[in-house]
Amino acid sequence: MPFEPKISEIFSSSGLRVTNLTRGTSADYVVPTIVDGLITRKGLPFELIWNVGHVFAIPSPQYSEASFEQRGPEKLSISIGSHFVLTFVVETSWKLRELSYYELGH
Repeated sequence: MPFEPKISEIFSSSGLRVTNLTRGTSADYVVPTIVDGLITRKGLPFELIWNVGHVFAIPSPQYSEASFEQRGPEKLSISIGSHFVLTFVVETSWKLRELSYYELGH
């Protein structure tokens, strides 16, 4: 039987903080809300996760180049192009805690 992780397992137990770097605002989402949005394909977390995948797939460094920054022993940030930063923290394993972004076209 193949390994099939639950989508909820990639997120921090503290939920996901979504930060709009263009506007300087943030909002926190609990895991059940994120998962429901992924299933129904609605909400800001879904839109951003979809956009990260879409932008990362564009074969141009300005969009898809990834850089990594270790921010202490239990925190890692991955920048994707010039638009997204995904921050992971160690819990039982690495979990997505924050998704920061610049609005596209700004």
